[in-house]
Amino acid sequence: MAITPLIFLTLVENAFKHVDNSDGNGFISISINADDKWVACHVENSCAPDDQDRPVSMTNSGVGLSNIERQLRLIYPATHTMSLQKSGNVFSAEIRILSDALRQGNPFERQSSALS
Repeated sequence: MAITPLIFLTLVENAFKHVDNSDGNGFISISINADDKWVACHVENSCAPDDQDRPVSMTNSGVGLSNIERQLRLIYPATHTMSLQKSGNVFSAEIRILSDALRQGNPFERQSSALS
């Protein structure tokens, strides 16, 4: 089972870029789990609080998150989920990819080896 290199990197970078430690209680939590059905990367970080708990849409997110979503659609079409959530002073992002899609490998690598 192989996953596209660095596909989770932007989630981790964003956590470090946007963590809020102004009150001394800032945190970053990163977990990657795999089972027979899914591989999941979940990243949370403290952020500046606001009055709204809400899902975060891709249309109001940054370039990095939009690029991840585009990569996921190209490489793992219909076999992934990506969710962004802001709740109080916690921002969380999660990517889940079906394990079966990973067992098939990267479609771009399959295409280039077929051309060789």
